[in-house]
Amino acid sequence: MVMPNGLTVITDTKAAGGAAITISIDCGARDERASECGVANLSAQSALEGTASVSGRDATRLRAAYQIRGSAGVERTEFRAWVPAGSGCREAVGLLAGAISEATCYADVVEMEKRAAISELEMTEGTRERTRELLRWAVWREHGLGRPSAGAKASVMRLGRRHVLGFMDRQWRPERMTVAVVGPGDMASVEDEIAEAFGRMRPGADRTQTTPVWHPDAIYQRSAGPECHFAIGFPAVERGHRLAAGFDLLARVTAGGVESRLFRRLRTELNLVGRIRSEYRGYSDAGMWVIEGSTRRENETAAVRAVIEEMENFGNGCPVTEEELWKASRARGEAWRAESVDAVAWSRRLARDGGWRCGGENWSEAMAQASEVDALARRSVAYWLPEMGLARMGPELEREGLWQVRAAACGPRMSLQ
Repeated sequence: MVMPNGLTVITDTKAAGGAAITISIDCGARDERASECGVANLSAQSALEGTASVSGRDATRLRAAYQIRGSAGVERTEFRAWVPAGSGCREAVGLLAGAISEATCYADVVEMEKRAAISELEMTEGTRERTRELLRWAVWREHGLGRPSAGAKASVMRLGRRHVLGFMDRQWRPERMTVAVVGPGDMASVEDEIAEAFGRMRPGADRTQTTPVWHPDAIYQRSAGPECHFAIGFPAVERGHRLAAGFDLLARVTAGGVESRLFRRLRTELNLVGRIRSEYRGYSDAGMWVIEGSTRRENETAAVRAVIEEMENFGNGCPVTEEELWKASRARGEAWRAESVDAVAWSRRLARDGGWRCGGENWSEAMAQASEVDALARRSVAYWLPEMGLARMGPELEREGLWQVRAAACGPRMSLQ
């Protein structure tokens, strides 16, 4: 259902102990002004502390009763709630609608959330999550996609109430929102409650977004702790592209589990890493194929070199096999089925993309994609390696060693169609 103001409502009946509500807003860190890095996440946290019609004390009670949470990512701001069976959704929907359309965000609330955000940034320094964000900044540093979703300490400290309210007013518009509710029983009354709560919101002005440009680069950051974290990125297609399913399968073949190529080579055979995984990440107008791992400092250069060597093997006589493709397709299907039977996970999926998934979940569909996946893999030498982005976080820098590894991966370029 699409409301007159543009807000989309999706409901699904599923046997569960309650109703899961997810509100997804098509905005995030990429929509921040350059001087307001971190305001998207700060807005999502501050909005739930009270509204024009719900006091701070009542908001705290409702958040606890319905497990209401808010967060912001690169392109999405999300609010979630869990309503126990028999409670009704009206109170939870009312608080969520008020938080989005009429949050008070008093100065003391914003300052409290700022302290919490800065504390969280300090606690996550040197982690693999920060390494992934460092990679995005390395390859998209001139674009909003390169901004860290939680912001940076210096910029968060400068933010205030006017920045938060300004961001909400510009970005939290009904035509960019999807409300998904998954739970037992008849959903018609829930739809009516949503229409009543959100019907007063008015659409905003059209926004313009610039397309990100990929810049192959390497970046290093010192951090405390004995482990080194590295993230290697290659340009991929946007979410919803016809090749997105192929990239998802290829990521699983590369380092999607204990039977994947990189796990067997780097973990089982060479014992170079404690952790290695690969993932396709699609955004609205760009994408990234990420390979990330954790290792000891003395093994770091060797681990990155081994990753590159395995990438080269894709195009040098070691194509994707039917067995690899079947295992990757099976793992993807199992993950999707597990998500589809969980009310909370399924409501989040519906709110994000209407339940869209990366391709098929059975053998026949996987085989139909076999040639496509193998063609993507064979491009690793000619296209991806020269476009490689590299981020590293660890106790001491081996800058020259890693630079040489990355420089050795240069070659002719070709366009990705």
